[in-house]
Amino acid sequence: MPAESAAGQLDVLVHQICEKLQELSSLRRQLDKELSDGFLYMAKARSNMGQKSITALQYDEREMTPSVTLTCKSEDNSVTFDLAPSAPLLQAEEKVETVRKRFTEQTIQTIGGVGDPVPSPKADKPKSEIKDPLLMFGVLVPQSLRSSKGCFQRCVPLTSQLSTTQSQLMSLQCQYRTLLSQLDQ
Repeated sequence: MPAESAAGQLDVLVHQICEKLQELSSLRRQLDKELSDGFLYMAKARSNMGQKSITALQYDEREMTPSVTLTCKSEDNSVTFDLAPSAPLLQAEEKVETVRKRFTEQTIQTIGGVGDPVPSPKADKPKSEIKDPLLMFGVLVPQSLRSSKGCFQRCVPLTSQLSTTQSQLMSLQCQYRTLLSQLDQ
């Protein structure tokens, strides 16, 4: 009787593994399609705007902020990857507040002496956050560059789903091996 229940559990695990493999395969196909479309649109945009108009020299990596945050949760021998939107605007507001506190009337009076030029608060203000990264390449960007951005943005959740499915598949395979070794004994 216990051998039959173990064989039934093995059958259920094999069925679950096959479903996860099918899901993993479809996610990989979707990811490959989005990536290839994104690179194709990027190449079209470079062709339309000129080879030197879309390069890594056009943006400053120090000013970039992530748009999403990846969180990992471990449960039942598998890891789940979740995406959460980042909040870069809160950080920008905090920076602005600290700069504004620096240039109050009391501070200007204590720093500047008689006849000294008053420092301009506009000179030290941080640059405003760029909400749309495409604006780094100009105001009128081609539609193919916008399509490329959309393709790459759709790749982020696909990658998270792909990693979660891969982790679940590995967990099912581990369960299958332990159950198979118990059945052999």
